[in-house]
Amino acid sequence: MKIIFVSHASSLTGAPKVVFELAKIFASQHEVILITKKDGPLLQQALEDNPEEIKYVNINNSHEVRLSPFEEKVETAKALIEQYKPDLVYVNSVASGEWVVASRACGVKNIFHVHEMRDECLSLLRVRCATLDIMDYVDLLICVSKDVERDVREFFDSMPSQCVVVDHFFDCEKILNQAQVEQPLPKNAKGEIINRNQPIVCACGVASHRKGTDIFFETARQLPHLQFLWIGRWHATGLPENPAEKSYLADKLDNFFISGEVTNPYFYLNLADLFVLCSREDPQPLIVFEALILGKQSVCFSASGGSRFILDRFGYVLHGEPSVERLLFYLSRMFADPGEFVFQPGWQKTMQSTVVKMYGKQDVLSKFEKIFKT
Repeated sequence: MKIIFVSHASSLTGAPKVVFELAKIFASQHEVILITKKDGPLLQQALEDNPEEIKYVNINNSHEVRLSPFEEKVETAKALIEQYKPDLVYVNSVASGEWVVASRACGVKNIFHVHEMRDECLSLLRVRCATLDIMDYVDLLICVSKDVERDVREFFDSMPSQCVVVDHFFDCEKILNQAQVEQPLPKNAKGEIINRNQPIVCACGVASHRKGTDIFFETARQLPHLQFLWIGRWHATGLPENPAEKSYLADKLDNFFISGEVTNPYFYLNLADLFVLCSREDPQPLIVFEALILGKQSVCFSASGGSRFILDRFGYVLHGEPSVERLLFYLSRMFADPGEFVFQPGWQKTMQSTVVKMYGKQDVLSKFEKIFKT
């Protein structure tokens, strides 16, 4: 079988990591072309690791590169489908919605793997990445969480006849090994290095309003006795805008550190005593599972998205919308009386082992081949 995998970006973030890993897995038994709409570290890393197994094509027409009419993007996608003549087109994001329309026009089956919730879908419609009737062109819809499925049903004009919710999969051994590889320690705005022997609270992602950077930064301001670490790109360069950037540069907090965009986030995640998902909207981010695989205590907000289901079992869920007040209350109590909140060593190891077995021991190729064949 010949498959085109389409990634809307090549950043070191959730949805691109999923499609790049799937392409790599399928390339062992199928002919694979991976088309990305924007260059980035994930593509460069892939070219270095296995340049001959997969044909990589960067078309550089992401909405983050330039805004263009949806119809123009459809024509670009159709030309590539006609060139490569695949049996199947897998599309990893609403940000690549034109590929669904193009594959239907070319008579090729498609799979639409949606990682976005309602607000993100709305943002992508505004920049002409999709249309409200996009689901009319979908053969099989994969949703990354039940919250995503709910929002797709409520937001778009229709729903495909075939829809499945699929859990994540992980190379747990790789995560555990990379966590032990030393990296440069993160610094605060004054250039001071984080103290590995003092409590560290971390969060992760491309800094933005959706990711709740303002909530995380303001919490750090009010808890100066704790260290706060943001793993990932912090400084605003293009889309999206970081609402805490100005405060970070002006206030220069002693206890707020950033790693910047890194190829190995697991070392930095492993520094932390607690992982916080402070996103206002996040369907089911990989980082929550990765934190649990590393045995990290983790907390999210119930209104953020699908992570509440996994953390209701293996971590903590704060009821309601993300807010500074709720996070302050939790952190103040937790670090004032760690015995009340922190997992006992035996429990923590059991939790970590269970998560690794659940998400790291899957036959991913067979699982997704069955899904694709539907």
